[in-house]
Amino acid sequence: MRAYILDDERPARENLRGALKRFCPEVRLVGESNTMEQAHQDILDLAPNLLFLDVELKDRLVFDLIEQLDDKPEIIFVTGHDRYAMKAIKAEALDYLIKPIVPKDLKAAVSKAREAIQNRVLLGKLKSLVQDDGQQRLSIPGKDKYRITNINELVYCESDNNYTRFHLSDGEVVLVSKTLKSFEIQLPETQFFRIHQSFLVNLDFVTSFDKKQSELLLRNGESLPVAQRRRPELIRLLSF
Repeated sequence: MRAYILDDERPARENLRGALKRFCPEVRLVGESNTMEQAHQDILDLAPNLLFLDVELKDRLVFDLIEQLDDKPEIIFVTGHDRYAMKAIKAEALDYLIKPIVPKDLKAAVSKAREAIQNRVLLGKLKSLVQDDGQQRLSIPGKDKYRITNINELVYCESDNNYTRFHLSDGEVVLVSKTLKSFEIQLPETQFFRIHQSFLVNLDFVTSFDKKQSELLLRNGESLPVAQRRRPELIRLLSF
């Protein structure tokens, strides 16, 4: 596991670094910083797959950084505050550790991270997208069975915390207990585009883009919001 630490207190970074070296040898630190700006650039450059984040950095909250990450690594919060636990859940964090670090809790959190990272790698390798008469299909895991759906019938995917809603062309909506990111890495990027933190859209169903309202209009009559930072790439893909 390639890990990165963000904490504005040097002793806290040193303590966590020492605890990881002693109790979690499977974790390899690739960098650390005390500012969100430096952390953002480092994450892009170093590509860690695990982040250890403090919540409060001076007068800012680290959730601002998380929202800027398109490809989020696994996240473990290590903080002196317990009042942000619910926001951490919404940020899809694996765990929320309170300082001072308890070795047993740290090892358990790292174990979760290892499993999550392994699952992410395996998910990328799984042949969920298979060829059938030249058409790609997606295997959508349900409670008791997998549903095989032609990706051309998938209008868009909607994130709901750790769940994903699949909106199909026949109007059916399928709820799956996996994150939107886990499906984003499976679907062809030339056809599916993340227009917003909560929406991954099949571009084949797009009818128009309302630049003034920053909304994408779909063939089924729905409209979805487009994040400002995603507009330039969307416009390029749609060749507007």
